[in-house]
Amino acid sequence: MVKYQSINELFAAQDGLATRSQLLALGVPASTIRYRERPQGPWRRVLKGTVSNRGGPLTRWQRLRAALLFAGPGALVTGFAALWAYRIGLGTGFGVRVLIPHARRLKSDGFVVVTRTTRLPPPVVIGHCALAPPARATVDACLRARSIEVVRAVVAAVVRSRLCTPAELARELEAHQVQHSARLRAVLSRGQPRHARPILRAPTQPARSIAR
Repeated sequence: MVKYQSINELFAAQDGLATRSQLLALGVPASTIRYRERPQGPWRRVLKGTVSNRGGPLTRWQRLRAALLFAGPGALVTGFAALWAYRIGLGTGFGVRVLIPHARRLKSDGFVVVTRTTRLPPPVVIGHCALAPPARATVDACLRARSIEVVRAVVAAVVRSRLCTPAELARELEAHQVQHSARLRAVLSRGQPRHARPILRAPTQPARSIAR
């Protein structure tokens, strides 16, 4: 857990974001937090227990960081939001799906959808954000895609970008839930062009925890 010495250091290190728990740990009274996040106040609530000290809408990177702060240590961004961080532009909306350990209890809030899993993979850290590995992020995105055309586009994009191979996607799918998998199975069964091995791999060391 990273320890910060001041409120300014905390906000500067986290793209203008902080959790209520972090602020309390720095000695900020709960009444001060409530006062500062009031309408027209200097802070604003972006998710439950998470505030920003900057005006204007959150950037996409800020949304990822806010989602991870909200979800707590060990959380990973997955699905379309993770693919965006891998530079796979698919023109989708920007809700953020996060994976958390199955033993934890946390409800979705705002633009964040929480998924509990018994298969929490090793993280890939990009831009201070902990992401699910490419194959897992792709499968999670495809299982929630609205049409087979979207699934086809996602698979083509990640394979073309050499993030992962069709074989890796098939292995991840086999280890995954079977619900809503028919479209992805159909796309993979038809085959995709062969490409070199993926250039991104999940690191063996854990990601730096983002403290709540």
